Amino acid sequence: MLSFSNVRIAKFMKRLMGRTGVEDALQRLDRLTQEETRTTVAKNLEVTHSIKDSASRTAQLLTYFVLKMFPVMQLNSRREDEPFVTP
Repeated sequence: MLSFSNVRIAKFMKRLMGRTGVEDALQRLDRLTQEETRTTVAKNLEVTHSIKDSASRTAQLLTYFVLKMFPVMQLNSRREDEPFVTP
């Protein structure tokens, strides 16, 4: 049976030779947490760019509609007794 001092010496020797199992597990957990954080940030950036691209495309379509289609709608909605005037 090991005495208390022998246990302490064994722990000390483990620390000299390398990390203990708990310290190794905490180190791995820290690395995994950092990797998960980087992955989450990358995914959020991807979603943000997708939203930006969609908003930009929507703005382009709206501009097209206002510039190209709105004058046509105005021409179609004019009354028969009004003179034809080009915008």
